[in-house]
Amino acid sequence: MDLTKMAYEVDLGREEYLELVDLFLETTSPNLTKLEVGVKTGDFRKVIESAHSIKGSAASLGLNDIFEMAKKMEMNARNHSLIDGDGTIQLIKDNLNRIACSLAEEKAREATDCKSRSL
Repeated sequence: MDLTKMAYEVDLGREEYLELVDLFLETTSPNLTKLEVGVKTGDFRKVIESAHSIKGSAASLGLNDIFEMAKKMEMNARNHSLIDGDGTIQLIKDNLNRIACSLAEEKAREATDCKSRSL
């Protein structure tokens, strides 16, 4: 996943984008937990609220796969359906893990670049 390219696509500077992605990963974790609880307990309102939050954050960062999955979960919950909720949550987690790995790689690359520039 090329986070630098994604920053350009959403018209943000690389550093700003990386900070926002880092914040997204932090804030999505509690929403994902609420989403899981909502699916397990059949709490449509909880699913709608948490999916909506994840959807909005993902959209603003150009994370289209997560946006689409959260949108699907929100729409299903609004229609009183939690079909494949667990599977969709796992796909969201998989995507979040890929993003976290890409972010760690970007940070490591940045640290290496700084070391090579120091005097």
